[in-house]
Amino acid sequence: MSPLGAHSFGLVWQHDAARAVALLGGRGFTRFELLAMPPHLDSRNLSAAAKRALIAAIDAVDGRLLALDLPSNDINLGSTAAEVVNFSCESYVALLRVAAELRATWVVVLPGRRHGLLPPPDGRLVDIVRRAFDTLVPEAEKLGVRLLLENHPQSLLPDAAGIAAFLQAQGYPNVDAVYDVANAFAIDEDLVGGLDRLRPYLAMVHLSDSPAGQWKHDPIGSGAIDFVAVRDRLLSMQFSGPVVTEIVAERALERLVEARAALQVRGWRFS
Repeated sequence: MSPLGAHSFGLVWQHDAARAVALLGGRGFTRFELLAMPPHLDSRNLSAAAKRALIAAIDAVDGRLLALDLPSNDINLGSTAAEVVNFSCESYVALLRVAAELRATWVVVLPGRRHGLLPPPDGRLVDIVRRAFDTLVPEAEKLGVRLLLENHPQSLLPDAAGIAAFLQAQGYPNVDAVYDVANAFAIDEDLVGGLDRLRPYLAMVHLSDSPAGQWKHDPIGSGAIDFVAVRDRLLSMQFSGPVVTEIVAERALERLVEARAALQVRGWRFS
């Protein structure tokens, strides 16, 4: 498989994005996904100097910026409040512009959020998301950045089947899917089946561990996820896209390094 990538999620309170990339690069990572959350990376107010520093940090390790993504609690493309959708679209457009400047391949997008207690009994929220994508898809295409739709337990499309159906129905030319195995595990989705359903759209995989029945992004090997089964399915699919480990834990830098070794013990091989 391609080199194992690292997500900066677990480093956002300790380091800015350039420093996080430098630290990860010093430990052998050359593929990066960055959370666009201030003060780690403020996509609306990122200075020219900060952009240059981040590009320099990536170039210093002959690296590649895979994707940028926004924190899920700050945005909602599926809100019934128009001002919330407008803010979310504006935030994604600002991120797309930064992604283009930083030479990122993708911007990760969550397909709206649903209320856990009383979601609407019909598809009105997904219709709102579709209208939001009418803004984001052409903007991304104009900037040369692709969108990456992620499964998420709190989203309107939490499972692989929902994301696959949405993408098939819309036929977007520049929207791919990322499958987060811990997010899928949290809703008790069969991981092998989820990968199969997303196969036509799958461009990236997120790896982290979790105990059964919980939503975590724990160190690899500390939970109940079957990474051998995930590996075997990706190999049988001849998947060649990036695999990114996303650990949210204390001493996240060390946990990311340990994740690479833990995956190798389970038969994963990265170029």
